[in-house]
Amino acid sequence: MGSTYASLLTVQLTRRKGTNPDEVFMSTNLRIETSQEVSYQENWTKWNAVREIIANAHDAQVRGADEFIGRMVVDHSSKNKILMVQTLGYDLARDALLMGTSGSRDDGRTIGMFGEGLPMSALVLSRIEGCSMTIITNKEEWKFSVQESKQWGRKVLGFDVRMLSDREINRNITVLIHGVSKGEWKEFKANFLFLSPPADADVFEYSRYMAAPDQLIMGDAHKGKIYVKGVYVRDHKDASFGYNLNMGLNRDRAMMDDWDLGNQVCLLVSRVAPDNDDVFDLVADLLEKDRDTLETKSIWQYSGCPEFTRLCVERFTSRHGDGAIPVTSAEAIEQLRHRSRKGVMVGTKMMKMLGELPQADALLSQFLMQPVQTYELRALTVVQRSLIKTYCDVADEAWSKHLCGTSTADKLKIVDYPAESTVLGTCSIGLMPGPHPVKIARHALDNQNEFVRVFIHEFAHLFSQADDGSAEHREMIEYLGAQLITKMVSWVSA
Repeated sequence: MGSTYASLLTVQLTRRKGTNPDEVFMSTNLRIETSQEVSYQENWTKWNAVREIIANAHDAQVRGADEFIGRMVVDHSSKNKILMVQTLGYDLARDALLMGTSGSRDDGRTIGMFGEGLPMSALVLSRIEGCSMTIITNKEEWKFSVQESKQWGRKVLGFDVRMLSDREINRNITVLIHGVSKGEWKEFKANFLFLSPPADADVFEYSRYMAAPDQLIMGDAHKGKIYVKGVYVRDHKDASFGYNLNMGLNRDRAMMDDWDLGNQVCLLVSRVAPDNDDVFDLVADLLEKDRDTLETKSIWQYSGCPEFTRLCVERFTSRHGDGAIPVTSAEAIEQLRHRSRKGVMVGTKMMKMLGELPQADALLSQFLMQPVQTYELRALTVVQRSLIKTYCDVADEAWSKHLCGTSTADKLKIVDYPAESTVLGTCSIGLMPGPHPVKIARHALDNQNEFVRVFIHEFAHLFSQADDGSAEHREMIEYLGAQLITKMVSWVSA
């Protein structure tokens, strides 16, 4: 990658003798060798070379001053197998063949930026049998070939320079690529969206930060094809549409990062889908079925688009009803069924889109905390009633300032929670907690230590009005426990 053209490494000036000055001028030739060894970029093909030449001409057109200056003209002769790529109103200096020379480096609208496309294309076409490349610009014609270098002792790319006559000189850049058949050109041309544009009705755009828009392209002809700034780059077997993206490429014109590709595609699709039923339905099906495709690589792009998630919620409720609850397991469906609620299986990807709907985990957690039976004191055993009375009496004195003239027994209810529940106690907090805000599982009464722990824990919720894990709740547990122990000690001492 670091090789550069030497400044006229070897110059051979030959003048054919003659009396006509014009004849002498027209026959003046320069042979220029480069330091570009013949095997450089061995993996490049004829397509790579054609791509670079047309991309360069398109870049010039993008930067053109008006409709004429910089305009690209592309023509193909099937009979002669010659592809002509012309840029009107520009000429080309020889230093354009220096590796790394680029006029597009800081222009985000253009395809090239590394300044290697033109010399690499010349090398590739010069070493392919039956192919060659010629550039006609300003006052010169450059014909490229592989030459044996006396300087380097190797085969390198070189070019012969013929000076043009006055009638041949023009202000255009003309690149002639010899050896491109009709079939090859048909295939190559289809890889340039600016030469073979899709129907307007099949293209949907979204622009980021005032940049050139990214495009989603529908239709079988473009499905799975990735273009960058209008030029085909690669196929993607897991893509449901074609994409023309405004993003950077590496020196081999390949995607720099597959994650970046998926992220940019998902951003584009999430913004296009709400306005296109076909796109939305296809992508929603992929998410619901948990498919791993290019369109589902970056789920957060969809979940971060309110319009897309709104449509997902509407689709779910219209299909399954307002009371349906999205779940990701058969177990959750069964648990909801036992509670007369309808669970519907969706993929984990779609679940992230349905955050506005009631969530099964939260609902099941609520169900498990709801008592299925309550007990009056007379329904409990003598031992259980005695345990409750003992600690309620002590607590009434120890916590009197918090009870405000009421008793702990008035605020306590013994209950059963669902059989599969591991909940030992709950407490309703808020401005209107209800008649019996503290509830304790009946089976907690079978173990005094467990009962006392839950008793203190739940009343700490009631008095602190704080949630589990909060500093206020922890401090209240410590305070109530200390007060209860102190009061019990004083009773025993008395």
